Amino acid sequence: MPISSTTFLPSPTSLMVIPMQDSCLPKPEISGAAWRMFAGRAGQCASTLGSSAVASPLLRQLASGCDSFRFHRISIESTVAPASISAAFLPPDSALAALIAQLDWASTPLGPIDQWPQHLCCAVGIVLHSPKPIALLWGEAGIMIYNDAYAVVAGGRHPACLGQPLREAWPEVSEFNDRLMKTVLAGKPQSFEDHEFTFLRNGSPESVWLTLDYSPVPDAAGGFAGVMATVTETTGKVMAERELRKANQTLEARIEERTRALVEAEDALRQAQKMEAIGQLTGGIAHDFNNLLGTLKVSFELLELRMRSGDTQQAQRYVTVGKETVERAASLTQRLLAFSRRQTLDPRRIDLRHRLNQFEELVRHSVGPSIAVQFNVPADLWPVRADSAQLENALLNLCINARDAMQPGGGSLTVTGNNCSFPHDASTPIGNAPGDYVCLEVRDTGCGMDAQTKAHATEPFFTTKPLGQGTGLGLSMVYGFARQSGGQMRIESELGQGTTVSIYMPRIDGDSNDTEAAVGQRNPTSDTAAFSAPRSTRVLLIEDEAPLRALLQEELVAAGYEVTAAANGREGLVCVDEEPNSEFHILITDVGLPGGMNGRQVADVVRLRKPDLKVLFITGYAAGAAVGNGELEPGMEVMTKPFELGEFKRRIARMLDF
Repeated sequence: MPISSTTFLPSPTSLMVIPMQDSCLPKPEISGAAWRMFAGRAGQCASTLGSSAVASPLLRQLASGCDSFRFHRISIESTVAPASISAAFLPPDSALAALIAQLDWASTPLGPIDQWPQHLCCAVGIVLHSPKPIALLWGEAGIMIYNDAYAVVAGGRHPACLGQPLREAWPEVSEFNDRLMKTVLAGKPQSFEDHEFTFLRNGSPESVWLTLDYSPVPDAAGGFAGVMATVTETTGKVMAERELRKANQTLEARIEERTRALVEAEDALRQAQKMEAIGQLTGGIAHDFNNLLGTLKVSFELLELRMRSGDTQQAQRYVTVGKETVERAASLTQRLLAFSRRQTLDPRRIDLRHRLNQFEELVRHSVGPSIAVQFNVPADLWPVRADSAQLENALLNLCINARDAMQPGGGSLTVTGNNCSFPHDASTPIGNAPGDYVCLEVRDTGCGMDAQTKAHATEPFFTTKPLGQGTGLGLSMVYGFARQSGGQMRIESELGQGTTVSIYMPRIDGDSNDTEAAVGQRNPTSDTAAFSAPRSTRVLLIEDEAPLRALLQEELVAAGYEVTAAANGREGLVCVDEEPNSEFHILITDVGLPGGMNGRQVADVVRLRKPDLKVLFITGYAAGAAVGNGELEPGMEVMTKPFELGEFKRRIARMLDF
C-alpha cells in the first residue's frame, strides 16, 4: 500500500488502525513508530492483516467492543517475510545490502536496523544505489556504511570495517578524519583532489592518492547527522602523471643537453669563422701594407742614393711618390677603422636633398657613359647628422661597386632617398631603435649575389673581383660608417636580378648652426703655409710619439706660437699647474695617451679651469668614450693622423679665429 493511502498517527508507540470490510474508515491509520518497525511496509502489513483468515476473527472481536482483549500473537510469516520487512530500503542485487541486513546493528550506536530513522534509511539507500565508491559516516563516531564500489577501495579492511567507527577502521589517518568529521558535521563540505595518504596495505605502509568529496547529511530536526564521503582512488593516475612528468623532464634534459651541444657547436663554428675572417683580415692588411712599405722603402733608398751622388733633380719625384704612398696607407687605415666603427667622425647636420643633388654629377663622371644614372630625391627629405665626407665616400663606394657589377654590358644605377618611420611599439625591421630614419638606396641592374656571397659581403677583404682589382673593404667600410652613425645597412640581392644596398640614418630634428655651410664660412683662408700666428698665442701640445711631438713643436714655433710640450696627460696637467698665471689659448692633444689619462680626460680637467679653451684632438685611433660617443662638444675638433702640416696649421688658425 503506498504512503499516500496511509494516514500517520501522532503516537510514540507502534499503533495500527485497520479498517474492516464493513467499516467506514477509508484507509489504515499508522503511527510513525509502526512505520519504522515495519521499515516502510506498515501499510502493506495492515492491509494483509485486515484480510488474513488468522487475524480477522480477532480484529472483528475488537471491533465489536470487547475491551478485555489486550494482546494476541499473530504469525504473518505466510504473508510477509521478516527480512523483507526490516530491510525494504536495501537493493536486492547488492552484496553490501545483504551484509548490512545480516549485521547485528543493535551492538552499534545506530541500534537495530528496524529502528533506524527515515533519513538514515534514505541516506543508506542512496549510497547503495550509487555506482561510485561512497561511504556513509553516521554520527560523531562516523559509523561506516558503504556500497560495493567502496569495498574495493577498502581492500583488506572489508568487511570488518562495516559498522565500525571511522577512527577504528582507518587508524593511520585518524587525526585527519577527526578534523574532517568535525568540520563537515558543522555543515561545511570538503573536497580534496589527489590527496596523498599512507595506508597499511598487504602488511606494509603504502602511498595512496585519493580524490575525496565530503557532504553533510541532514537529519529530521534540521541539523546534520552524518557525512557522505565519495572516495575515488587516483593512485594509478597520479603515478602515470609522475611517470609522464619524469619522461618529460628527461626529454627536456635531453633537449637542453642537445641545445647546449648545438649552441657550443655554433659557437665553435662562429669562432672558426671569426678566426678565418681575422686571418683574411690580417693577411689582406699584411699584403697591402707590405706593398705600401715596399714603395716607401724603395723611394727613400733612391732618394738617399741620389742625395749622396749629388743628383738632386730627381729628389722631388721620390718625395712625391713617398707622400702618395702615405696617403694610400692612411686611406687603408681609415677603411679599417670604418669597418671596426672606431674611425673619428666629425658629424654635422646635413641637408641630404642639397647634398645628393651636388653628388649626382660626381657619380655620373665616376661610373662612365655605359651606366644610366637616375637620382630620386624628394623635396621633403629629412636632414641627418653625419660626417659629410664619410657619407660621400660611402655612397661613392656603393656606386663604384654597382658599376663593376654591371660590366661590361652596362645597365642602370638608381640612387633614392626616402623618409621612413618605425613605430615605437614595435621593433624596427633594421634592428635599431624605433623612430624616424632616412633611407638612402643604391640600386643596380647588375649580376647580383647568391646567398653565400651576400652572407660574406661585409667581411673585410672579401671580394669577388679579380686579384688586384679590389681591396674588399668597400662594403665593410659602408657598414661600419652606418653603424657608427647610429644607423644600419641592409643588402637585398638575387643572382642575375641586381642588388640594392640601403643605408638607414637617424633623422635629426630642429635647426643647427653646426652645418657644412657654417663650417665652410669659418675657413676663409685658402693657403696658410706661410702663416704667422700673433705673438703670445700659447699652445699646450701633448703627444706621446716623441718624433712627431718634436716635428709639430718645431713647425708651430716656426709659425710664431709659444709651445709647451708634454709626453702624456699627467705631464700636461703639471704644465698647467706650474704656470697658473699663463693662459693657454688652445690644447692640442693625442687621444690615446699613456699614464692612465687619455686626451679627452685631460681636456675635461683643463676646461674646468678654462671652459672656453679650444681643444684639437689629433689621433690615429679614437675610441667613442674619448670623444663623447662619436660627437664633439662645442670648441672641440679632431684631426685624423696622418695629416698635412698645412691643413694642421689652417685648422688651428680657424679655431682661434685668426
